[in-house]
Amino acid sequence: MLPWLAHGHISPFLELAKKLSTNTNISIYLCSTPVNLKSINLDSNSFPHIHLTELHLPSDHHDLPPHLQTTKNLPSHLMPLLKTAFDQSSSSFSSLLVSLSPHLLIYDFIQPWAPLAASRLHIPSILFEVLEWLSQKKKGSVAFVSVGSEYFMSESEMVELAIGLERCGLCSIWVVRFEGGDSRRPTGFTWDRGLVIEGWAPQKSILAHPSVGGFVTHCGWSSVMEGMRQGVPMIAMPLQLDQPLNAELMVELGVAVKVEREEDGGFRGEEVARCIREVVVREEGEGVRRKAKEVARIMGCKEDEEIMVLKERIEGLVMAAENKNGTVQFN
Repeated sequence: MLPWLAHGHISPFLELAKKLSTNTNISIYLCSTPVNLKSINLDSNSFPHIHLTELHLPSDHHDLPPHLQTTKNLPSHLMPLLKTAFDQSSSSFSSLLVSLSPHLLIYDFIQPWAPLAASRLHIPSILFEVLEWLSQKKKGSVAFVSVGSEYFMSESEMVELAIGLERCGLCSIWVVRFEGGDSRRPTGFTWDRGLVIEGWAPQKSILAHPSVGGFVTHCGWSSVMEGMRQGVPMIAMPLQLDQPLNAELMVELGVAVKVEREEDGGFRGEEVARCIREVVVREEGEGVRRKAKEVARIMGCKEDEEIMVLKERIEGLVMAAENKNGTVQFN
């Protein structure tokens, strides 16, 4: 487990560790700086399978001695330095992963480098506080980014998308997937206003959260339907197969803005940023936001109606089978 260097983050990790440790087949290594670990009151007799494991930050940060390697009582002007030092501890953390050889990493949202380090060693990882993180954001202020499970973006595409997320000026959740599980951090990737989730994410729950104000999507049909059902306006970025047609349908319906491509067929970060800003916060996107909510209401009513029709037809099918005097056709 690797939480951010704050008691408010370490505490829920510790509570999760206590619950998991009731299974005697599970050993948990909770990693943090020595000053944070010293503040943890843990009865080793009650929780023998929880091991407090020291993570040492780089020693070249002379303004950040060991007793300040925590957010507790840290002067505000040193907070960026703590974040930088934590990010630069990735090599030390990688060494810990090698020595411990865990079966799983559970990490916090503020260190996207952690799952990348784990993936290089073929260790799966789970992000702990997505919905909690969203709850700290303003209503409709976050962009959710996912391009599906069957398309793996090239490094240049990931760089342009990262540029777009950086320049849009908004918080985002970006689900990234790598072919064959070969994680790599693209050149120029400097975005740090949000979460990077590798692999799977609870898309339906994220889209349903009131803090989500836009959905950057490849326009696969399942994703399009989930976005519309939740009333989330879309930034359409189709990549293959039926996705361009789906994107055009969403634009025509009025619930999406499409990312325009260059003559070479690629997209640019500035265009991604423009579309995100338009859909999520700018005045000219008000119509798309309003239409998305309207469509969600219509789909909700229609869905109930269709379920009732399905229920009636199923009842008819059962009655027909019981009476053995006919069949029911589904149209």
